[in-house]
Parts: sequence; C-alpha cells; structure tokens
Amino acid sequence: MTVTRHIPSHIAQSILAHLADHADRFGRHAFPSVPTLAKDVRCSDRTVQRHLRWLEEHGFIRRSRNLSRVSRIPAHKRPIVYEISLDDHARSRFAEEYREHAGAGAGDTVDAGAVTAAPSKPPCEPSPLSPEGDSSPKRERPRTPSGTEATAFLIAFSDILRREGIAADRSRRSDRRAAIRLMAAHGAQPALDMAAWVASDGFWCGKMLNVRSLERRWEELRLARRHERAKRRTTPAPQGTAAAIGADTAMKHPAVLVSSSTVARCPVYGYRTFPAAGADRTGEAQRHLDGIINVEECPLCSHDDRNRPLHGGSRGDRQPMPSGVTAPPMGQTRGRW
Repeated sequence: MTVTRHIPSHIAQSILAHLADHADRFGRHAFPSVPTLAKDVRCSDRTVQRHLRWLEEHGFIRRSRNLSRVSRIPAHKRPIVYEISLDDHARSRFAEEYREHAGAGAGDTVDAGAVTAAPSKPPCEPSPLSPEGDSSPKRERPRTPSGTEATAFLIAFSDILRREGIAADRSRRSDRRAAIRLMAAHGAQPALDMAAWVASDGFWCGKMLNVRSLERRWEELRLARRHERAKRRTTPAPQGTAAAIGADTAMKHPAVLVSSSTVARCPVYGYRTFPAAGADRTGEAQRHLDGIINVEECPLCSHDDRNRPLHGGSRGDRQPMPSGVTAPPMGQTRGRW
C-alpha cells in the first residue's frame, strides 16, 4: 500500500513504517513505546504523540482491543497496542470508529499517552481450517459507554466521596475518559462498588481522589479487597458463641510452662493472670503440680478449670508411652512432662 499520497508529513510516514516493523503480517500487535519511536524517528516524544494522534484520526492506525500479547503486564504499565489498516476500507472504518469514540467523550481529544483501552476478547480471526462461507455467528464488539453515562458515573462517584467526607478533586476531561474505560472494562455498578469500598477503607481512601486514580490502581485495589474478604472469612466466631468464649478464655488465661520437684515444664493455665505476685505465684503453681494441697482447695484449679486434670502432675487423657519405653516412678526422676 502506497501511503505517500495520503500522508503529507514525512515524520508520520516514518512513524507508520516503524509501527509496521513491530506488527505481525496482519498489521496487529504493534506496541512500541513513545520513547522508542522518538529515538527511531529522531524527534521528541511530543512530536511522536502528535503524529500518532493524526494517524489515528485519519484511520491509518487504531488502538487494538486484542491485548493478548501484553496481558501479563500490569494494567498501569501496559503499553498501547496499535493495529494498522491494510487497505482503504479498513482505513475508513478506523477513522469512523475514532470519530465515534471522540464524540462519546463530548468533544475531547484522544491523548496518545493515555492509558490503553479496556481489555476485551480478541476479535474473531479467519481460521485456515474452516471452509469458505462458514456461517458461524460473529462475536459482538463491546459497546462503548456514551458521554451521558460517563456524566452519570462521575456524579455517582462524587456522591460516594461526599458521603464519606472526602474532598474529591475537580472532574476533568481525563476523568470522563477514565470513566468510559472503566465502564467498558468492568461495568458501571462494579466500578461504583469498588469506589464505595475504597472510600470506606481507612488506608486506600486517601489514594482515590478522582476516577483516574481508581482506574490506575484498579488491579491493586481488587487484590486488596479480595484479601480483606478472605481475612474476614477467617475471623473468630461472633461474641457469645461457645467457640468465641473458649477462644476468649484461652486469650485471657494463656498457659505457662512451670517445673516443680516432681514434674518438669508442665503447663499452668492462667499463670500470668493469677492474683498473686512473684515467688507466691510460682510457689502456688509448684504446690499445685506436686499435689500438696487438695484439688478442691487449689487456687489455681479454681482460677482456671483447665488446671484440674493437671493437678498433681498427672493427666487423665495422657497419651500412651511409646513401645520399649518405660515410665519412671513419679518422684524418683525429674523428667519432661
């Protein structure tokens, strides 16, 4: 295809040629960065952005929705993937799509350095194995939200921040474009639900003051929200249940290993909260383990019922000794409990 008669600028011709070098044989999957193009063409970044915008406006290229080659790159670092028109029919279609997209943004100009379009399913490609004239249904392209829907989204977003007492930034044209991309990628209601969660979160609320920041941090926020839901599912049982009472008791009366003349390192529950101090607390624990006092009169057994099976250094539910090992008589050998 000869493009010299259609592109008056030699810089735009060079940029298009370098995009074609990065594309496949169908003119797709070209995603060189602006600095790379500027270095190849020997001009500034702003000049490359301006000529990319001109090529896109006249239908020579378009922003591709097939992001399969860059899907592993995080959304906030993902480059723009371009698709090159290979004939006049494709160029007319690309130009018409650009005008429709510009009209949806209420006359906004498209910035070549903006965030890439929302990821969607790749378009259907002709298969060499399918016969000609295959009447299989074609995939429908996702609908681009209108400017009215973007305005309603911005109003709802501002109401969410206002209810949480957050002073939001003033809406800009870039916020409108970000709202269109968010609604196209995730839907209006899921995006507003995410905004409501971020506004109510004490850590993330200060990092989302506009729609642009919500779009830029979407993947980060999604992972944080999923982590919070998983953490909420593993929280202790509600207060008042048997499991919560047992966990609360174990937290208030943790076990401490205490040794006496008859047993070594035996757990004593409620040792730190026992109403005694210093040597008196240790002495009471040792008398409890040695069985010097009766279990009914033992203050540690009265303080925590879990100490009753351990009174006197014995347990009723002790596991049997391994084969070949004999238990020493109590009181003769100082062993580990």
